[in-house]
Order: sequence, then structure tokens, then C-alpha cells
Amino acid sequence: MVEKDDALAFAQLQATRTSEAAALFDEQEPEEAPSVAIEAPYDASEALAEDLLSDGDHSFTHVDEVEITDVDALEDHLLGASIEGDIPESVVFESDEKSGSV
Repeated sequence: MVEKDDALAFAQLQATRTSEAAALFDEQEPEEAPSVAIEAPYDASEALAEDLLSDGDHSFTHVDEVEITDVDALEDHLLGASIEGDIPESVVFESDEKSGSV
């Protein structure tokens, strides 16, 4: 008797699930709104492709370069530098090379 009730309940559940699944195919999908192209305000250039491909003599590649002919005339840019941080005492550079530790 219990098995018959379980089988009947299972059959009803299957029928319910089948009808729910079939109803999903009958539903109409919502239509997507057509996408509208929005022009970016910063892309309002009047340049044409021909302008980009023209062989102009304007080269701004090396405008900000500085040519140094004599390095000895430059000051040592680290001469007035101070060391700050977790070092408890001042660092003094006494010689060019330190002696080996081994």
C-alpha cells in the first residue's frame, strides 16, 4: 500500500514537472531594446584618415630631449641628498670601497 502511494505521488510529481517544463517553451521571450550608438564627447575630431597618412615633416619625437656634451659640468644630483627611514644613525661614505667581510 505504501509503495502504491509512493508510486502515485511520484507519477503526479513527474506530471507536474513535465507540464511546468512544457509551459517554459510556450512563454514568449522579452524583446531586447535596440542598442543606440552614443558618440563620445571627447572623440569629436575633424581629422580624416588622409591626414594621418600624410608625410608631414613634423616630428615631435625628440622635442623634449636635452643633449649633454660635457658630463663634468653637471653637479652630483645626490650630493645634498639625505637618507631617511629606519636607519638609526647617519650614513657616512668614508671610502670608495669597503673592505671584504670574509
